[in-house]
Amino acid sequence: MRIKNAVPLFSQFGNQTFLTQMDYPLFKTLYEIDVEICREIDQARLMYERDRFLDLLKNNRPILLAPFLLSARGNVIIHEESWELRAENKLFLLGGQEKLLGLESAFEYLKNDKEYAEQQKKPRVVKKIEHMMERVNQLSISMQVYLELSLEEERKCYCDINFQRRELHPGILMQYDQRNEYTVLTRKVAGNLEDTIEIDQKLARVRDQSSALTSLSIMHKCALAMWEGDLAGKEIKMKNRQVSIKMQERLTEKFYKGWLDLFPRHACNRQKYVTGLAGIQIALAYTVFLLTKDHHLSYENAIQKLQTLTLSCTWKHDDPLFHHLYDQTTGRIKHHHKRNSIQETARRMITRISEEVQ
Repeated sequence: MRIKNAVPLFSQFGNQTFLTQMDYPLFKTLYEIDVEICREIDQARLMYERDRFLDLLKNNRPILLAPFLLSARGNVIIHEESWELRAENKLFLLGGQEKLLGLESAFEYLKNDKEYAEQQKKPRVVKKIEHMMERVNQLSISMQVYLELSLEEERKCYCDINFQRRELHPGILMQYDQRNEYTVLTRKVAGNLEDTIEIDQKLARVRDQSSALTSLSIMHKCALAMWEGDLAGKEIKMKNRQVSIKMQERLTEKFYKGWLDLFPRHACNRQKYVTGLAGIQIALAYTVFLLTKDHHLSYENAIQKLQTLTLSCTWKHDDPLFHHLYDQTTGRIKHHHKRNSIQETARRMITRISEEVQ
């Protein structure tokens, strides 16, 4: 498809890109959302955008849209006075999917309203709805199109654009974010443990059937719990400066290597053991933090103290250590990842450690 539009090419961050505009009806036939790049659609946000657009239309207020970023993946040909999208190809969205899908949903909502008004023989209502639908079709969409981004560059671009968005997929953030110091620490430690522990690199939560013991996202939460006492996952900068960054990396690695002796064989069997569950892993890290903060142990000693749990804990779901989480109907623990549960589990772990030392 050839679009007659002057195309000023320019370079941004070493990548060729151009700016262009087109009417909304044409634009919505040309773009696609790649779920491997973008986070899952937030349905609540989509509905919020739909209702916002409907409110603007019903009150005859202007609809203002910022330019959308898209990737051509080498499928755009630039001509002197136009650009052309190769047949059967699409432009891939790098953000704003809920906004665009919300606009589409608003249009469909109006379409259904129009059909109902026609059935009810209400010509004035039909005319009003047609006017609103025409306003949507007359929208001019501005966009910036990157010509030859690699898939990894697309993911990094998406991550940078959406860094402040609460709903950004944690797996993408863990792989590409460079601004969160604990994310960088986690990636480095995970790389060092590559041949020791199976770590899921993409998923925020490890599924029951997975052979991975943990994930980057869970390890990130463990790092925050162990070094900052942060169970909300909010910290970006390292506030705990008791040890150097190199020492922090070494001790964090020691914490995970300790799992090999601390946990039973087949620790990733989540049906039988709790050791592969996020809340238990974070509780162990938080236990280390509390041992240093309240019991004045060094991080080295606190990590070593965790090994005393092997003397009495079976790590099975029905172990007394996890009685506060155990559900007799399912034979498994539940709500282990909630903040209050993690705090209580860590408190019980410290009590068990104290008993074993005595």
